Amino acid sequence: MELRDYQLEAIRGAHKKLAVHQSTLIEMATGLGKTVVFSFIADEWPGRVLIIAHRDELIRQAAEKVHAITGHPVAVEMGRERADDQLYGTKVTVASIQTLARSNRRARFHPDHFSLLVIDEGHHAVAATYQEVLDYFKSAKRLLVTATPKRADKEALDTVCESVAFQYGIEPAIDDGWLVPIRQSVVKVEGLDFSKARTVAQDFNQADLERILTEEKPLHAMVASAHELIGNRQALWFCASVLHARATAGVLARYAPADQVQFLSGDTPIEERRSAVDAYKRGRIQHLLNCALYLEGFDAPATSAIVMGRPTKSLSLYMQILGRGTRPLPGIVDGIEGSEQRKTAISMSAKPDMLVIDFAGNAGRHKIVQATDVLSGKHSSETREYARETIADEARAVDIEEALDRAQAELALIAQEDQRRKDIKASKVEYSTHEVSPFVKQYQPSQKVAGVAGEGCTDKQAGYICYLSRENGGNWTFDKAKSLSKRQAQGVIVRLQKEQR
Repeated sequence: MELRDYQLEAIRGAHKKLAVHQSTLIEMATGLGKTVVFSFIADEWPGRVLIIAHRDELIRQAAEKVHAITGHPVAVEMGRERADDQLYGTKVTVASIQTLARSNRRARFHPDHFSLLVIDEGHHAVAATYQEVLDYFKSAKRLLVTATPKRADKEALDTVCESVAFQYGIEPAIDDGWLVPIRQSVVKVEGLDFSKARTVAQDFNQADLERILTEEKPLHAMVASAHELIGNRQALWFCASVLHARATAGVLARYAPADQVQFLSGDTPIEERRSAVDAYKRGRIQHLLNCALYLEGFDAPATSAIVMGRPTKSLSLYMQILGRGTRPLPGIVDGIEGSEQRKTAISMSAKPDMLVIDFAGNAGRHKIVQATDVLSGKHSSETREYARETIADEARAVDIEEALDRAQAELALIAQEDQRRKDIKASKVEYSTHEVSPFVKQYQPSQKVAGVAGEGCTDKQAGYICYLSRENGGNWTFDKAKSLSKRQAQGVIVRLQKEQR
C-alpha cells in the first residue's frame, strides 16, 4: 500500500514524539486515513500493541485494516470475543473500552503485556473508564488519534497526552485536493422555532429539540425540501433523537420509495445494522437515518449529501457529521501528484462535491453552527466549545432491564406517533432555500488542463459515461464528459462499470 505524503509525515512524527514522550496525539480530518496511519505505526512498533475503541464499527474497521496492512492475525477482545490462547501472544490486539473497563477482562493481560496503546477517537480518553484502563497499562506508551481533539466539558486532553505529533484539518485537506469541496444549502422552514430551546452543556437540550423537530408542519417541510435538494445523491441524515429519526424516516418514506429509506438506532440488532450499512454502501439504500450512531468510524465514500436534521451549537459535533461525506470516491486522488491535479480529478468524478443541507428557523439568542463556520475561519468563542458526549456514557455498563423498559416505552410512543401520522398526506409545505458559496472550496478546471491533451473523448464515450452515471446515481453531463481525453474517458467508463456491478 502506497502511503500519501501527509500520512508518512504523521507516522514519522508519532515515532519521533514517542521516542521522547510517554504520549502523543495525531489529529487528522475525517477521510484522511487515520486507521491506515495507526495500522502502519502498529506494524512498525517493536513491541505488542493494543488498539482501543468504543464502537463495534471502529473495532471491526481497525482489526480489518491492521490485518490487511500487516498480513498478521489480529486478536479481538470484545464482548463474547476473546483473544484466545493462539492469538494472545499476537502483536496487535483490538479491544472495546467497555470490555476493558471490566477488571476481570483487563486482568487477562499482564499490565506490561503491551508497550503501545492506540486510542482511536482519542478525544474520549479523558473519560473515567479510559483512565482506569490507562492506569492499568501505565508503562505503555500512548498514541491518541482523532479528528476532533477538543471537548465540550473542557476536560483538557493534556491530562492524558503530553505532545502533538501531527495536525491536518478539513480546510487544508480540501485545498490540497484530498477531500471533496463542500456545498451548503440553507433551508428556511416556516414554523421552525429554536428560540425557546434550553442549553445544556453548551448544546441544545435534546428533549427540547425532539419536541420542536417532531412538530408535524416543520417536519414535513424539512423532509420535503431535503428530498428535493438531494435528488439522486446518496444521503446520510442526522437527527436529534431516536424518536425524531424514526419520525423523519416515516415521513421521508412518503416522498422516496420506502425500500430506499432506512432508519437505524442503537437498539437495532447489530447484525441488522451491519446488513443495512452494507446495503447503503453498495448503493441499494439511498437514505440512511440515524441519531448519533455514525458520528465516528463510518466509512461510506459514496455519501454525497449530509442532512443536518438537528441544529447544534457545537463546532466539533458539526465537523464530525460533515466528515461523513467529504471522502472522494475510491481511486480518484491516489497516485496523482499535485493538489490542482487532484482537484481536477475530483471535479471530473461522479462525486465532484458534497452537499450539506442546514435548516434555519427562529434561532433567537442561539448561535447555531452551520457549514460556513467550519471553513470561514470566523468562529466565535461559543462555537469553539465542543459538544457534550452525544452518546450517553457508552463506557459504563448498561442495566439491561432499564434499557428494555426504556425501549418498550419508546416503542409505545412511536406507535402512537405512527398512528397519528398514517393518514397525513404529503401536502404542500412552505420553505425557501439559498446556497451559501463564499466559503466553498470549489475547483473549476480551465479549458486547458494538464493531462487532458491528446485525442478527445468521442460522442459515443460521452454518451455511455452519462448513461452509466445515471445508473449509478451520479451527475455526469455530456459536456463534462467531452472535456476528457479519450484515454481518461475510457478510465471513467471502467470505473463506472465496476461501480455498477
